[in-house]
Amino acid sequence: MDRVEQTWHEERRYDLYDGASLIRTEIRAGQGRWYFRNELLWMLQLAGFAPSDVTTTGDLTIRAVNR
Repeated sequence: MDRVEQTWHEERRYDLYDGASLIRTEIRAGQGRWYFRNELLWMLQLAGFAPSDVTTTGDLTIRAVNR
């Protein structure tokens, strides 16, 4: 994780077993970027969205976040 660049990289390993015998291993890589609420609102504004066009929600609900 790079907190300055706000990026993360991960590697996931999947092992398939038949009883105690390892049959196959797969390794998958992933990466991503995160944005804070105000950064996202600023980017939307730069893209031409008006504040009245945007509703922010949180905690995996549709309730508006008022901050």
